[in-house]
Amino acid sequence: MRAPFPRLSRATFVVAIAALIAGGCQTEPAPGESDGPAAAMDAAGASGAAAAGGEAATASSPALAGSEPAAGASEDPGVDRAGRRPNVILISIDDLRRDRLGFYGAERATSPLLDQLASESVVFDNAYSTSSWTLPSHASMFSGLHPKSHGATLQFTKPRADVRMLTEILRDAGYQTAAVTAGGWLSEGFGFEKGFDAFESHLAPGRGVRASLAQAKAFDPERPYFLFFHTFGVHCPFNVPPKYEKMVGPHAEAARFDVKGMCGDTHFMKMDLSDGQIAYLSDLYDAGIRRMDDFLASLIGFLKARGDLDRSILVVTSDHGEEFREHGRMGHGRALYAESLRIPLLVRAPGLEPRRVSVPTSIVDLTPTLLDLLGIEAEGMEGTSLVPRLREGDAADAPRPVFAETTLRGEKARSVVFDGRQLIVDLKNDRIETYDLVDDPEQRAPLAEGTRASAPASPLDDLLAAHFADHAEEPEAVVEVTEERLEQLRALGYVE
Repeated sequence: MRAPFPRLSRATFVVAIAALIAGGCQTEPAPGESDGPAAAMDAAGASGAAAAGGEAATASSPALAGSEPAAGASEDPGVDRAGRRPNVILISIDDLRRDRLGFYGAERATSPLLDQLASESVVFDNAYSTSSWTLPSHASMFSGLHPKSHGATLQFTKPRADVRMLTEILRDAGYQTAAVTAGGWLSEGFGFEKGFDAFESHLAPGRGVRASLAQAKAFDPERPYFLFFHTFGVHCPFNVPPKYEKMVGPHAEAARFDVKGMCGDTHFMKMDLSDGQIAYLSDLYDAGIRRMDDFLASLIGFLKARGDLDRSILVVTSDHGEEFREHGRMGHGRALYAESLRIPLLVRAPGLEPRRVSVPTSIVDLTPTLLDLLGIEAEGMEGTSLVPRLREGDAADAPRPVFAETTLRGEKARSVVFDGRQLIVDLKNDRIETYDLVDDPEQRAPLAEGTRASAPASPLDDLLAAHFADHAEEPEAVVEVTEERLEQLRALGYVE
């Protein structure tokens, strides 16, 4: 069992958030840190630890306390005050596993702010990404297309020129548009800048939050806006300040090591890590989630204070998860197991009652869903609107197969989830595995495995074959990157 995070006292947390909101984008990094509100939270963390005796933090967040519809807000997500469409705020926390969040059952208090948001949202309990690494999954998120259709499937590729992104559609519908990304695969040049009036990148999560605050302040309050915030705050390298690392200790001296500059395949897969060292890395990952949750409190608190939160459709999600040797690997991008594909997904909007949806859902459905909520037609997309499920839950419509693929660094694997089972086909190594996701959600004991020739056929084979029947083997758009961008991708474990 993982050690719980200490409880933050409500009084100190309120003071910290109030200071962050008041300071807005003027918040400066704490001494010894490159970014973040950690300095503002130091007293809260120390006070809470002493008061709680190790208990988990409450799910309540002062940033959302007393949340209720803003004056003039409509109960229809598609229409805001004076007939204006609501704002759209999309937060993508790169590399965030769903099972490490409180509202998905994690025992540690990694996510008090997100837990509070979840209690006010429609939460999808079985949301899946379309890939296990950043570029293709975000392209699906913004295009409503699967990787095999949008074309951003290999390193240094981007979606085809004719792929229309969510941002372009919203801009044409009169939206102000701004993006703050952490760079990497979401840097300018990879196609994600299309349709944005403002597009900037900041690798440090604290700087990214402050830039997002600045963008939110700059919007014309009389016009709807789309704000996209993407962060690598949870992604490796798992460098967290001592305050957060202490929250997941103690660890044996033999388990602790300097993780600076180390990431998944490029480092951890080449090391003979002990079980204690893997547990240490996993704990640092949890600490990073709590740190990111604290960062987000300033952004959500500002939006709440200005009245924007209750006049907006808010989506919080991720693009993939992280492996800690559950199936023999560290990192992400090369496999399609649950720890890589299952992602958080919550939607908070005017007129939507909080509920849980358990039917499997894909991130490819996000753009069609947002457009449907806004009353804008979605054309040429493979994803399907989730609005019926947002309003009625599991009974709204029939389950649909959920597909994923990866071709990162020589791998070639495909997956389909349907009717309580998952089929994973490893084309590179000629292997097939089938799992019962109801009785074996952690995928410990395959129902069937073997080569493609020897494994028994199933209806999932036909679904997968039909989905990839029109698969384009070679992407059309190749991106030239600078040495600076290559260095950043090396630091994130994507490039040797």
